Amino acid sequence: MNQAAPGLDFFRCPCCGTTDTPATAPKTVTCAGCGHVFARWEGLPLLVPDWQHHEAQLAQARQVNPAWYLEEQLPEQESPWRHHLRLRRRYVQRAIRRHLRGLGLDRAPRLLDLGCGDGSNLGWLAELARDAYGCDYNLVRLARCKARHPRVGLFLGDLLALPVADDFFDVVFFNHVVEHIPDDVAALAQVRRILRPGGLLVVGAPNEGSWW
Repeated sequence: MNQAAPGLDFFRCPCCGTTDTPATAPKTVTCAGCGHVFARWEGLPLLVPDWQHHEAQLAQARQVNPAWYLEEQLPEQESPWRHHLRLRRRYVQRAIRRHLRGLGLDRAPRLLDLGCGDGSNLGWLAELARDAYGCDYNLVRLARCKARHPRVGLFLGDLLALPVADDFFDVVFFNHVVEHIPDDVAALAQVRRILRPGGLLVVGAPNEGSWW
């Protein structure tokens, strides 16, 4: 993986759809197409059309289930489920490496952890990519992720209006996210849009028909 975090080369304005390079400043990102100004917080670009509305919706959700939005997500080695997580991680690592070998690559040019949360998976995912990125809709979790993974390109976005250009990512890791989205078909359509032809999508979701 690159030593410095990748920039905003993925950018597609969620307001007007332009992919022209935005103007960046320490506290803002400005769309070159429509002029919409997106805020930055501690360097994290908040790429939703209305940040205040987005945060108000999250605040309402936190009142219903604060733990889901605020509790720290433990890294694998500290999790009470670490043995299960290790087996799953190794399985996914093998699958991604097999895909890359088929393309004659040792690392994915661009990999996205979509719904990255606190970054529990980004450590090992970043080892499989030249440029690694993470996206989440929860700024609390993104801030923790940044502290853990300063060389990953992180941004806040809405899954139903991803601020990402078409066909941009070679690998998308989409783990235990889709089951939380009422319009899962629309979310998967967005994932398909940002995944390049021949790219790899890794989806994890609960199997409610299993014994565990």
